[in-house]
Amino acid sequence: MGLFYHVILLGMQSPAAPAKVRLLFVVEGNTDIRFVDGLSRYFDLTLLVPRLQFRSSGLKQRVEKLGLTLRLHEIAGGRFGYQWRSFLWLLVHARKFDLILAQEMLRGALNAAIAGKVAGVPVVAMVGIPAVEYFDCRRQRRQISWPKWQLGRNVIKGLLRLNGKLLTAGFGMGEYHQTYIGRFVKKSFWSSYYGVNLAKFRCTTSGEKTELRTKLGLPANAFLVLYSSRISHEKDPETLLTACKIARARGVPLQVLNLGGGFENFVKLGQKLAGADAATWIMGRSAIHPMENLADYYRACDVLVQSSLFEGVAYCTMEALACQLPVIATNVGGMKAQLGPYAEMVPPQDATAMAKSLESLYQNPTLGRNKSTDGARFIKEVWDSEKGFQQLARDFAGLAKTSARSTSGSPPAEFRQDHPKTSSA
Repeated sequence: MGLFYHVILLGMQSPAAPAKVRLLFVVEGNTDIRFVDGLSRYFDLTLLVPRLQFRSSGLKQRVEKLGLTLRLHEIAGGRFGYQWRSFLWLLVHARKFDLILAQEMLRGALNAAIAGKVAGVPVVAMVGIPAVEYFDCRRQRRQISWPKWQLGRNVIKGLLRLNGKLLTAGFGMGEYHQTYIGRFVKKSFWSSYYGVNLAKFRCTTSGEKTELRTKLGLPANAFLVLYSSRISHEKDPETLLTACKIARARGVPLQVLNLGGGFENFVKLGQKLAGADAATWIMGRSAIHPMENLADYYRACDVLVQSSLFEGVAYCTMEALACQLPVIATNVGGMKAQLGPYAEMVPPQDATAMAKSLESLYQNPTLGRNKSTDGARFIKEVWDSEKGFQQLARDFAGLAKTSARSTSGSPPAEFRQDHPKTSSA
């Protein structure tokens, strides 16, 4: 098995620390450093990752920079190579853990679920992607042919059903996903995933916005629109850019900033849609480390827009609300479930409606400020990062193979029977 992986040991757990659940997190592609950081603090954590994506995504560097206390196993190979090699590794090593956590309910989860059944170890999945709906967006964008679309969505549905029968439980990121996976798994739980770090994502103090714009090199007097999303098939930057163009024609002195992977494509798309003057109001920058100064960009802007064909959680909208930054979002998926009372909701692919909301917020900033203030309270009550990890620790301890190894050293807490209400809609 040594040919298939190598081990990096980052830190040693203090012998005086109380015993923690021995958790194996099986990462199928990439994952957020904030989630890994939280898991490393609340569990005796081991990561099983695909070597190529782990290194190319920058997650390896982020883990090493933080000096997290965890064990790391990198599996070599591409998509299929990682699949069978990780499965063999799981068959050999699964018994060493109290609980196995799978990312989503697709290929990687199937490996973990089967190995867990063989080893007698509980396996749970953390789900934040409505996989069928996201895949449908590829067809909507004409990125795949009809036969490939039908084949792909049937494979996805099959994996959801099969994993649902094999998994011990599923954890959905927010109310929408808990309902989504509840159709497949025996037990479904509400989770905030990595939640929102309220110490970093906070409201702007008087005069801070001006200082931040100077510090970050952003335009001082523009109505600044933040689009904090990577460019992928479920997103819809075309509608955002068209809406901004319409709003500018109506006299709104806006500029738009994209932070995320593929920002170059965002700028090129803007040039195609907006014409010669695109360079005067469309900006793009590389994704900002979420645990460093990302929150500064939220506080420096006037509104965040999340235009998506479909969306599961959209953490950027909740981070914006925590900063009391007004939000405009499409009325789809998880955003529809959790943002209704706190954001300006518009139909998907409706640039005219989005432009009207931009114009309204510019002319009447009090409107957005009132909603975002209520939204900040909602985020504090429901999506606080530390509260979320504490609850996850209790839930995982209750599901773990060896309950005596809970974070408190006592018998596992009872499972939650409900979840925080995520909206008043």
